[in-house]
Amino acid sequence: MKKTTLVMMAGALIFGAACTGTTTEGTTTTTAETTTDATAGSATSPGAAVAGSSNPNATATGTGTVGGADDVTSVTNLNDPTFLVTAASANMLEIEAGRLAVQNAANAEVKRYGQMMIDHHTAASKELMTVARQLNTEIPNVLLAPHQAMLDKVKGKTGTAFDEDYMDMMEASHKMTIAMFEAKSNNAENQAVKAFATKTLPTLRAHLEAADRLEGTVD
Repeated sequence: MKKTTLVMMAGALIFGAACTGTTTEGTTTTTAETTTDATAGSATSPGAAVAGSSNPNATATGTGTVGGADDVTSVTNLNDPTFLVTAASANMLEIEAGRLAVQNAANAEVKRYGQMMIDHHTAASKELMTVARQLNTEIPNVLLAPHQAMLDKVKGKTGTAFDEDYMDMMEASHKMTIAMFEAKSNNAENQAVKAFATKTLPTLRAHLEAADRLEGTVD
């Protein structure tokens, strides 16, 4: 996927995450009407009330800005709560798309890759939720809109057509996610966020390497 497309997706993700939560003085609580419950792994409709939140219209603020450069730097300027919300949505995308791959892929390696995404990102989701609780950050149960759009692109497809679009999406999504995690491994405000990002990066890079290899075999 072209780098300019990644920039557009990164900007949309930041806009979605930054426009869907609230930060209160003394305690940071982040909710979003279009993200994910990282431990559940199942999507619900946008606008659904956040479990555990007394305010179904609660929103969150983020410090990320949309960059104009031809790269993915716009996803590296997120504050810690917005990063967690966006990363949770990315995990849910990988889990849901992985389930589709197991069901609909023609290539056996693509099916195995999909199962690996389910397993690895479910584990990462549980770790993320532990960090989110330390920051008093709520992680809602629906995808951010750009992640939902990526998932919708492969829904309803089967066979080789699915394989091609799924592996293209895996490359694009992991490039964005790696950019976010690299930034947080260096610049997180909270040490738990920094540790989580640093620990998760090698797995994400291995996922991208495998996606690059598989993408070349299914085109």
